[in-house]
Amino acid sequence: MGDLRQLGTALRELGTAGTGVGVVRVLDRHGFGTVESGQLVIGAPDGPLGELHRGEPYRGELYRGALGDAALPLARLAATGPATVDAHVSEPAAAAAGLACAGGATL
Repeated sequence: MGDLRQLGTALRELGTAGTGVGVVRVLDRHGFGTVESGQLVIGAPDGPLGELHRGEPYRGELYRGALGDAALPLARLAATGPATVDAHVSEPAAAAAGLACAGGATL
């Protein structure tokens, strides 16, 4: 679910409910080939956001889901304070996600 309108709606609902929310975006990247800009992942420390990845509630997607293993736990953590993480996507994982090549990113 990469639609920014749906993310905006989820953020508004969480804000109205007084729920903390973490927002993750790419700060720096190398590799991957051409990728779309404006991608976000949001997560909350408590309560489901509708989608799960390995038990983590979230909305959104980074690089066609290839960074999910790093981005989704970070989104939940970021709901309680700022944090960063370096993530790497292997060539097979990048190909499976439809990316041009492997790469790394600071989230």
